[in-house]
Amino acid sequence: MDPMDDEREDSHGYTEKVNDLLKDIRGGSVHMPVGGFKKVPSIESLSVVGGKVQSVWKVVLTGGPCGGKTTSLSVLADKLMSHGFKVYTVPENATMFSTAGAGFPVNSNQEHQLTWETSRMIVQMQMEDSYEAIARASSQPTVILCDRGVVDARAYMDDSTWERVMIEMGWDDSAFIDDRYDLVLHMVTTAIGAPRYYVNTVYRHETPEQAAALDRKIQAAWKGHKKNIQIDNSTGYDEKIQRVWDTLCSVVDITVPSNSVTFELSTEVVREDFSKHLPHLERVQTTLVFLQNTKPELQSFLRTRKQNNSFSFTLGRKLPERYTERHISQKEFLALLKLAHTQYNPIEFDKLLWMEQNQTGSYFYELSHHVSLHTSFCTLKIETSGTISTSLESLPEWLRPHITKDITNDPDWELFEMVKRISHKKCPRCKQPGERSEDGSNAVKCSCGCVWCFFCVTDCSGEAALHFDGEDSPCQEKHTLPE
Repeated sequence: MDPMDDEREDSHGYTEKVNDLLKDIRGGSVHMPVGGFKKVPSIESLSVVGGKVQSVWKVVLTGGPCGGKTTSLSVLADKLMSHGFKVYTVPENATMFSTAGAGFPVNSNQEHQLTWETSRMIVQMQMEDSYEAIARASSQPTVILCDRGVVDARAYMDDSTWERVMIEMGWDDSAFIDDRYDLVLHMVTTAIGAPRYYVNTVYRHETPEQAAALDRKIQAAWKGHKKNIQIDNSTGYDEKIQRVWDTLCSVVDITVPSNSVTFELSTEVVREDFSKHLPHLERVQTTLVFLQNTKPELQSFLRTRKQNNSFSFTLGRKLPERYTERHISQKEFLALLKLAHTQYNPIEFDKLLWMEQNQTGSYFYELSHHVSLHTSFCTLKIETSGTISTSLESLPEWLRPHITKDITNDPDWELFEMVKRISHKKCPRCKQPGERSEDGSNAVKCSCGCVWCFFCVTDCSGEAALHFDGEDSPCQEKHTLPE
């Protein structure tokens, strides 16, 4: 008797369980859609269909632990949206399963483990295919960012187990490698090349040696993909993230910027008729809220972004040697908002984004306007494939009169310094800077004896109770009257 017959006989129960699972997922169908899980023909093979250029790209970010994948996903999504792309993010299914209580059955039998792994792959492919169908129907340029791809599962199996899964499910692993994804970005773990930056978290328990071994298995799993790019640790962390962006730009036809410059503008620029000057304009609203930290060297903040009536939420963290960020849910955002720094006001920006191209290069413009009760300023950042001098020469005529100075490397214009500058208001009597108390009170007592309101910067001496407790006062929330 052929030994393979015994293996097929032993796997019968496994196949039946997977069929039952598929029956539940598909509402009664037990058909194995071998072709249904394959990628809709790629942008290269279907560049023009029915006279329309196809504009959907499916990109995998993968790699070993602590490689920068999560930060890259967040950064890429924001940059792509700023360039006018729609972005759909396919979450890491293993984490999604675990959060739902259906984590990997570590101590169970092989049949249980294989059912879990195959089920996870099915859900991932269904999500990817559903997102792709929605993107293609929209006729908008869209990038689907996948937090790991289907082939990552191979790194957690030996060759015989992987082959068994392919046979039992009727899948062709070459279709996963060759046709399913337009780009694979492998973020090499810091355990390889930068071990001093390798850190464990609540969700990351691997030793540096284990992380390096897993990274190499993932590299081997994706070997053979036509656009499999390794992003190693040969540069600093910020440069590593920039290399990820540069690589993606080359695939989705964005001209890679090689230089950038930032200017302060007069606030009169907001009076311009932007719709007249810029017919293709993206409008974005962002709000930054700094959080309380236990470490003085750590800067943490929340960011909300509104674009085309869609919201996204981000948690960012900055240490002296590296910056990380990740997209979070609205529920997480609201929970973290309770940790908002009481001494620093939220900072809001209205942003206008547009692109131009001429014989000297491509130019991406980001005009930011901040306005609060007592502060207003505008900045303009230009990213270009040309030189800085051509950036200045290529500035639109209507924009040039509003430039006041170059602030490209000015530390006073770094984000945290701007927040402190906005939050440190001055006593209306003696003009000395003042701060909210640690409990977040708006009532401030100056050394000159003045009691003033941090919210509206009004001298409340002699009538503080009325100002803060008056029925119609806008400043009555969160205060403690000084003694």
